[in-house]
Amino acid sequence: MAGTTDCITDECWVDIFTLWFVLVDDAYQALEQQHGQWWRRGPAPVLHDSEVITVALIADTWFHGHEALALSFLGQYHPTLFPRLPAPGHFNARRSVLGPLIDQIRRVLTHY
Repeated sequence: MAGTTDCITDECWVDIFTLWFVLVDDAYQALEQQHGQWWRRGPAPVLHDSEVITVALIADTWFHGHEALALSFLGQYHPTLFPRLPAPGHFNARRSVLGPLIDQIRRVLTHY
């Protein structure tokens, strides 16, 4: 009988998270084409909006919204997927700013 935490090592998370990133990035690009570029001032962030949104959706889906746990999991088990993950506080700040865009991307993704 498999344990409740076996999914951490048994599942192919790289494929799942890569697929999620591709879907989020496609939705992001489509919304950006429709509404224009999102970043209008200042230097571009190190972690792209699509990456922040993907990690936020991963945290909501598999970690019950616990961002620090999701960031820790990704950093420990999949450091090459999102190599520039910020500290939880900085991530939360970016996620808060992107909140309305995350909602729009959720709507796009649910219509696939």
